[in-house]
Amino acid sequence: MEPRIDDEYLIDLLTDLVNIHSVFPEEKNIMLLLEEELKRIGLPPKRIPVTKERWNLLSRIGSGSPIFCLNAHTDTVPPSGKSLPTARVVDDVMYGLGAADDKSSVAAMVAAVKAVAEAGGPPS
Repeated sequence: MEPRIDDEYLIDLLTDLVNIHSVFPEEKNIMLLLEEELKRIGLPPKRIPVTKERWNLLSRIGSGSPIFCLNAHTDTVPPSGKSLPTARVVDDVMYGLGAADDKSSVAAMVAAVKAVAEAGGPPS
């Protein structure tokens, strides 16, 4: 089966990510959400400690070589000016702190691996 991105899932996940406060170094809540989401879609992550309250997540789909790594960050700068910490869509464009850098990349990656997992996993 061909992997297909679920657009509604992607938008909902990005909205959730943008709505979570994650100003550096306070990414704990967004990482907890991602950890639970990865578990839910069958890709249980491993925590890679950075500090006591900060960690990276590593999930894997498939096995063998080559290894392809998707990487992004979840922290943001503090809100200022028009960069508000809440998601809003205007003319089919999502705005909100981190929507473009880099929470959209995180949402796209999770949606992509979810689609691959639902399609039976990566090709051999």
